Amino acid sequence: MRRRAAEIGRQLDHVKATREPAKTRVQDSGAANIGSAFRFTFELLAGVGVGGLVGWMLDRQFNTAPWLMLVCLVLGFVGALVNVMRAAAKDKAAQASSRSPAPAVRDDEDDR
Repeated sequence: MRRRAAEIGRQLDHVKATREPAKTRVQDSGAANIGSAFRFTFELLAGVGVGGLVGWMLDRQFNTAPWLMLVCLVLGFVGALVNVMRAAAKDKAAQASSRSPAPAVRDDEDDR
């Protein structure tokens, strides 16, 4: 009986140890959310900025102002939006997996 009680105690300690990192990840999610928001904002602004710059340079080269700049601005915005949506889906999946419960402890003995 003591051996079985000691085994159950070890299994409980193992389960508690596996659940502790999940609690700290949930507590740190506020800072992670702020970091994600800044990253998404930067990606969106960078996409629009790069698109506008490329369009402006092409307009100067081919003397087609402002048409290529407008087209490249729209393409940069669409590309940045796709990147932000992809990154948001990836972050959402990572947060969902970090909040999943720990697996149940398997019973080693048959209590028949």
